Amino acid sequence: MRIAADNRANLNSPVPLDIVFVLDNSLLERLNALPAAKWFEGRDEWLKTYPTQIQTKRFELVPGQEINVSADQFGVKHAYAVLVFANYLDTGDHRIRVDQFHKGMLLTLGPKDVTVDAQTLR
Repeated sequence: MRIAADNRANLNSPVPLDIVFVLDNSLLERLNALPAAKWFEGRDEWLKTYPTQIQTKRFELVPGQEINVSADQFGVKHAYAVLVFANYLDTGDHRIRVDQFHKGMLLTLGPKDVTVDAQTLR
């Protein structure tokens, strides 16, 4: 997976990003309805309440930064869904559900929201 922050990302501010692996299907609907601001506000409580049902990988990118993340860094073999929450300064859901990992994927932190595209990583 490659994560790339646009030069104008988040009003030219760092973007906190959580990739959330949902390991319990009963939590998926509730988490998938959360806007990113609510996720970040209650993240510690979610993780404390559901320590074996949710796993996260946290990142924070500054505008213009790109990183490559290998699948090994996640340490998750199976999840019902993967949700990406990006903590933008402006209002919006800033949440994406990733249903399939192809040979690679690109998460782009744009000026006002996050997007995901399949790609082949080299």
